[in-house]
Amino acid sequence: MTHFLPTIRFSTLFILVVLVAFGAPAVSAQHVAEISASKDNTLFEDNDGLLSNGQGIYIFAGMTARNEKRRALIAFDIASALPPDALVDSVHFQIFMDKSLAGDVPVSLHPMSVAWGEGASDAPANEGGGVVAADGDATWIHSFKPSMTWTTPGGDFDTDASATTAIGGSGTHIWYSTSAMVADVSSWLSDSSANFGWMIVGDESQPVTAKRFGSRHAADAAHQPVLRVFYTSNSTASEKTELPTAFRFDSAWPNPFATSTTVGFTVERPGRFVLDVIDMTGRIVHSTTYQALQPGSQQVSIPGSSLAAGLFIVKISGQSDAVMGKLVHLR
Repeated sequence: MTHFLPTIRFSTLFILVVLVAFGAPAVSAQHVAEISASKDNTLFEDNDGLLSNGQGIYIFAGMTARNEKRRALIAFDIASALPPDALVDSVHFQIFMDKSLAGDVPVSLHPMSVAWGEGASDAPANEGGGVVAADGDATWIHSFKPSMTWTTPGGDFDTDASATTAIGGSGTHIWYSTSAMVADVSSWLSDSSANFGWMIVGDESQPVTAKRFGSRHAADAAHQPVLRVFYTSNSTASEKTELPTAFRFDSAWPNPFATSTTVGFTVERPGRFVLDVIDMTGRIVHSTTYQALQPGSQQVSIPGSSLAAGLFIVKISGQSDAVMGKLVHLR
């Protein structure tokens, strides 16, 4: 049976290094804020700035079959989610992609340099063509239609990407923490007036690279974008208001395993949890979302049939903390 070590607050990267270098069975918890997007929208390439999709259930990035660019905008209210003295250790941005004709393509996050709007526009059907923009919407020409325009059509953003990941087939995708992502979120915490979010830019070098992602308005909560911020804080106020640990690991058996292993954990208070199995490249190879678990013992079976031999991290994330453990798969 795998036993788990006491709580240690360090960056996620440090946790992974400890697990690999020292063979520790697991490491547990730090402050984690799961933040839903405060606004999002899509810029549809259009020289007249007529199109938008502020209330749509999808956002888009990449190039269409007609050689028209799509760029997604997204922002998170960091100051409302973290205590003022929070020290950001690492950042994960999770999004769900459900439609594309392309294989793996690079998709990047770029900090926006000016404010932009999410208006009342709501495109029909698959939403890929947008709809007539409403007042307050961002368009290819406007940051806020009708009176405020971008300096450069297509949006004003930093040309240096804060992070890039390859996005292929349908499912959940994550941009794992980079120093630039940490710097972005830290700056948005220290100065909320300059928090303009990210532009999501896909492969614009060739046609048919566009990806469709769930927006903050997606009907399925599991398809809505989530920003996970791992942080430390000495704030008395935050410590007083923090809820007790939501869950704990109990065991992983057998471990090492070949055919399958069962991860046991106990829920201390009800809530939404996500269990991810992550390989050493940072890719999620198995994920289960629990929308409303009740207190008590839980077990989940992890199949080995689709896993390569090697070391994996099993991570359970809640609304206020996260725990990690080590799994070893044998062939």
